[in-house]
Amino acid sequence: TTLAMRVAQAETGVRAIEVATEKASTLDCILLDVTLPPSGAGADSWDVLKKLREDPETAAIPVLLLTDGTPNEADLMRIIGCRRPARSRRNARRFASTAAGIGAD
Repeated sequence: TTLAMRVAQAETGVRAIEVATEKASTLDCILLDVTLPPSGAGADSWDVLKKLREDPETAAIPVLLLTDGTPNEADLMRIIGCRRPARSRRNARRFASTAAGIGAD
């Protein structure tokens, strides 16, 4: 599978929220690593996801969570309503397949 993407990167959770909000109208999806550590303002990956879902500008943008799929992550993903968890960090083929399926639901 070949994917053509423009990428915007953020080093912190707070910056990720800012970038997503600034570019909301041009985003097809958001890739979010669940191991994103809290920044000085305390926004870890779960805080970022919650804020993205609460904001009308970003709520409808599909979020692909990059995870190793540890039991704690899997449980939390179910709690937050993740439709299609994918253990994608180490499996490029599965990642591409999951990313290509975004918007097909």
